[in-house]
Amino acid sequence: CGRVVFMNIHSYYAPVTANYLMIECDKFCTIQIDPYLSDSVPCVGTNGQQYPNMGQYFCRSLKCMKYYCVTCWDLNPNHAITQINTNNKTIECESLALIHKPLIRNAQTPEV
Repeated sequence: CGRVVFMNIHSYYAPVTANYLMIECDKFCTIQIDPYLSDSVPCVGTNGQQYPNMGQYFCRSLKCMKYYCVTCWDLNPNHAITQINTNNKTIECESLALIHKPLIRNAQTPEV
């Protein structure tokens, strides 16, 4: 496990959107790229209302790139199903780079 640092936001978005980065080296040629998930980021909330919960879900969509708690993730209309089924055919509503799929950080809950 390691870290990659990018020179600017544009060079960051391409591999994060693709989920992989191709590199040339002796041991491997493809590495998975995920945004760094911080342990102490509060939920951004919904409709401008912040909640005291920690942001356990990170939305990697280029439209979003924010942390949400479980409740706010479910309440956010952008996190609804991004496909429409018509006549047994599945139609993509958005390009893959814009679909809201969460990265989930292992939240540690305090013991009572």
